[in-house]
Amino acid sequence: MQLSSIATTRNSRGEVDRDMNGTDKLGKGAQMAISRPRLLAYALVLLFAAPAAAQHIVTLALVTNGDREVGEVVPASGAVSLPGGPINGGVSLASASGVNSYDPNGNRLIFVGFPDGSTPTLYSINAQTGAVLSSIALSGGSTNLSGLEWDTGENVLYALATVGGGDKQLATVVVATGVVTLLGAPLAGTSLSAISGSDDLDATGNRYLFNGQPMGGNPKIYAVSTASGAVLTNPDLSGAATNGLLGLEYDAGENVLYGLASVGAGDRQIATINTATGAVTLLGAPIAGVSLSTTSGADTLDPSGNRYFFAGQPAGGNPKIYSINTTNGMVVTNPDLSGDSLVLQFGARDDYWARWVRWLQQAAALASPYEVERDAVHAMAFRHA
Repeated sequence: MQLSSIATTRNSRGEVDRDMNGTDKLGKGAQMAISRPRLLAYALVLLFAAPAAAQHIVTLALVTNGDREVGEVVPASGAVSLPGGPINGGVSLASASGVNSYDPNGNRLIFVGFPDGSTPTLYSINAQTGAVLSSIALSGGSTNLSGLEWDTGENVLYALATVGGGDKQLATVVVATGVVTLLGAPLAGTSLSAISGSDDLDATGNRYLFNGQPMGGNPKIYAVSTASGAVLTNPDLSGAATNGLLGLEYDAGENVLYGLASVGAGDRQIATINTATGAVTLLGAPIAGVSLSTTSGADTLDPSGNRYFFAGQPAGGNPKIYSINTTNGMVVTNPDLSGDSLVLQFGARDDYWARWVRWLQQAAALASPYEVERDAVHAMAFRHA
């Protein structure tokens, strides 16, 4: 049942009754037929009566001729589905792993691609249909971007821009125009290398987090203010694994930064990183027992389910989607990828429960004279069966 069907009234000829702007009217009859408290009750019943749906991750996939498509992967089964079509008409579309982000408010994946091999272009793709919403050439302070991160609360896209001398600087990017605005000043005062995709956003703390190494220095964990662009902290990484730390994912509820560390003979192991001290702490055990190739940025976090997801391929094996328990570092599932593509660049976690949440939030706004807490609705909706 959709809200539009609840709000529609019809005239004496059975036609939809609309105002002068062509918008459906909400007549008194409809208000009486479904009262506000009753509508809220219906919404809550639907929440618990709806069948449990599989968890999905929005992804950017490599397809025929080097083009890209947006779709989703089911981490429990490894199934990859691409509902739309090639973004660049079946022609090669270069894109760097990790230079993408998911906007759950707009249900779109945003990424930087090079449709002609040289022009950096910002794409916005409908995550459900795969349709291109917009594509526009980047312009402004810098067009050499990495580490896109969407701030859901502020509706702002952040990025790490390469500036003079190979230094880095935080920036915002307007999706509709492609304009890049630099924030603050260059971060290191010298060439600063950063692994694309080894970054995340602490939206509550207004911090952009990334793994970087200034020329002649040690690997560091940078925390940059998204308000001013200034460096807040940048301690050296220390501990069991400081080189090749990939796939940063920040858990706002636990105030913990996770990453994927390189250990042993090319294996991987999940770790936590203390942003104040730089200390890296390994969790559990090495994941594959053999060399495990991964791509930075092909990872995401399910904080409510305590799961860290990433795409990887063990030596001698097939491409897989790994699900790691963030409480103990152990592998929960690791099915082979199957379906429309086996080469993925993740955007962020999504699932069909989130679509129920969006419906419920709209219903609650119309249905009740009392406030329904957003967090309470989310807490109910993300109960995984």
